[in-house]
This record gives sequence, structure tokens and C-alpha cells, in this order.
Amino acid sequence: MTDEALMIWATVFVLVSLALFVIEVFIPSGGLLGVLSFVSLVAAVGCVYQIDATAGAVATVIAVVAVPLAFVLALKVVPNTFIGKMLTLSSAQDTRMKTRDPVMDGEFEAKVGQIGVAVGELRPVGTGEIDGKRLECLAETGLIDAGTKVSIVSIEGMEIKVRAV
Repeated sequence: MTDEALMIWATVFVLVSLALFVIEVFIPSGGLLGVLSFVSLVAAVGCVYQIDATAGAVATVIAVVAVPLAFVLALKVVPNTFIGKMLTLSSAQDTRMKTRDPVMDGEFEAKVGQIGVAVGELRPVGTGEIDGKRLECLAETGLIDAGTKVSIVSIEGMEIKVRAV
């Protein structure tokens, strides 16, 4: 093949590589288009090496510098594209805990020594009713049968430890 034909093929391969890379940025294909873009770029560099070894080395250096720069640029562009906006979160998530626990909601203030009743079995965790509010309770030791009167022994955060009375 003549040098002109090789240069034309190298140019075609570079253009195909760029086109595939741009398409990959806007239409994610799971990396398939990115791999094809890379293969096309390698073919272009191979064509340049057949023309001249020095030109091939220069083309290799340019490709080694251009590919990471293009990748970083793509990472900056993708989140602003239509598809990128669909694939990423658009606003910060609300990290506050959503709870329906009366103690945490401030509707009920449990106190050590309060008396209640185990609504269900506490094995060791279960539901207890204290002052008309159903709360998740932790039996201090062993199991507590449903209907047993309980007393709050300690409160640590959301954990309410109870003991059978």
C-alpha cells in the first residue's frame, strides 16, 4: 500500500475512533463503542507506523496523551447530557432518618421506672405499650411473655430496655 493510502486509512480510523467515542459519551453502550473506538485508534497508529517509525512513535505519544484527556473531558460532559441526567441523581438525598417512633418524634418521653405491658412476646425484642404508646422494647434478660407487666430499666438512644415486674 502506498504512503498516501496508509495516511488516508489512518485519518479514517482516527475519525471513526473520535465518532465512536463521542457516540459512547452520549449513548452508553456498556463500553462496546469505547472498545471499538480504542481498536480504531490502534489501527490508525498502526497505519502511521507503516509509513514511518518516527511518525508512528509520535502518533503513539499523541494517542497516549489524548485518550486520558478525552476520557476526563467525557466525565465532565456526561452528567450534563440528557442521558447523563437520567442516569445520575439530580439533587442531594435527604439523609435524615425517617421514623415513626414516638420517642424519636418527640411525641413521647420515656423515663426509667415507667411501667407498661408487653404487647407481644419480647424475644428479646418486641413491642411494648407504655403510657398508651406502642414502642419497640428490648428485654433485659431472657424472654418476656405477652401481657406481662414491664418496667423501663434503661434508655440508650432508641433502645428501651425493660424488665418483667
